[in-house]
Amino acid sequence: MASRNPRGHRKKRPINYIAIAFVVILCFLSGAVTYAVLDLVFSGNKAALQQSSRKQASESASDPRGKKPRLSAAEKEALIQKELDKIAEQNVTTPKMSIEPARQNSAGQNLARQNSANDNSQNSANSIASLNSVAVNLASGGPDLNFTAANSAPENSINSTAQSYASGSADDLSKSPRKALPAGSRAKLAIIIDDVGTDEQAQKIAALPVRVTPSIFPPEYQRKDTRALARGFEHYAIHLPMEASSAKNNSATLRASDNYEKLQGVIAKLRADFPNAKFINNHTGSKFTADERAMQNLLRAMNEHGFLFIDSRTSPATKAKAAMNGLGMRYVHRDVFLDNQNSVAAVRKKLREAVTLAKKQGYAIAIGHPKSSTLRALANSADILGEVDLVYLDEIYEYYE
Repeated sequence: MASRNPRGHRKKRPINYIAIAFVVILCFLSGAVTYAVLDLVFSGNKAALQQSSRKQASESASDPRGKKPRLSAAEKEALIQKELDKIAEQNVTTPKMSIEPARQNSAGQNLARQNSANDNSQNSANSIASLNSVAVNLASGGPDLNFTAANSAPENSINSTAQSYASGSADDLSKSPRKALPAGSRAKLAIIIDDVGTDEQAQKIAALPVRVTPSIFPPEYQRKDTRALARGFEHYAIHLPMEASSAKNNSATLRASDNYEKLQGVIAKLRADFPNAKFINNHTGSKFTADERAMQNLLRAMNEHGFLFIDSRTSPATKAKAAMNGLGMRYVHRDVFLDNQNSVAAVRKKLREAVTLAKKQGYAIAIGHPKSSTLRALANSADILGEVDLVYLDEIYEYYE
């Protein structure tokens, strides 16, 4: 029988701490062993997965012979665009391209270089490493410059090849015999940038490392004083709005129904606004240029004030050629539109088309617009444009019939 104390209660058994400690230690050891086993199993699976992944990547990077797969032309172009977009986002500029830089637009180029010199020196190394043919990125534009008389070239120093265009000199040029390309000369390509109407657009065009001819809106079209823009360029054209078949036409648009007196008055004002201008090309104008009588009246007015017409060929129904030939004038026209599709890759493709055409016939005229993708493509296409001589309109005009 259990012993009882004097009062008749059972004595309490002492707590066995040794047994409790043993149980705790046993549980801890059991948990540690379990964790070690599980860790070994999962780490082995992880290593196997990594090894399998590396093997798959290695197999996908090469064909069975161990050679890297060849990229298609489309894939190469996509990679080029991706690289150009990356550079554009970094606002990187690099040293001069292999293409001879523009002789003209010296006022605008100097302004752009002064504003971007500090950023250029910091970023040029990164740009060269990314793409050796990159020269200037214009996507972000940099600080805005105001193309005013105060910071642009004096008007009397502009257009050394076209000083004070009297109607006789323009008439002689438009009706002179076609000029033959010198034997062995490189193909020539002139690029026009239409729709120029702001300081920012003018600044970006002036900063391009390639020769282009900006075509500037008249002041009335956008109700802005665009005359100051022209003073930043040595070579430029006037982008004259003409009546379209479907697009909206504002009050400054020339109508096919306008009589000679009306047209003559518009052209006379253009001569007063742009005393050194030489060329005019049409903005829209599918309806106007399809009317031969309207074109003859306009050409007569242009000839009277010393302007030469470049047909933008906004419509296959244009009668500009018939009207010009009827007046004994040479027909000079756009050959390629560069940016109907708004991407760097698409513009580069069109530049290739323009270069190919120029090499085939000896010369060509391409037209683009001051879109970010167009300017970026022009700045970063030395590999394409280096195959021809980039020239201004007055250097190519006489080659057309």
